[in-house]
Amino acid sequence: MDKKDEESDEDEAFLHSSMEILDGIYRGDEVRHNTNLSKFPNCKE
Repeated sequence: MDKKDEESDEDEAFLHSSMEILDGIYRGDEVRHNTNLSKFPNCKE
């Protein structure tokens, strides 16, 4: 159960960062420097 919750959190984080990237592309902004850290913030232990 916990593992499934973890995966779902990671999927949500990935989806969120992907949407940020797409938003940035449509606006012409560069958001690449944000993606590495914000993709999976809960993986840092």
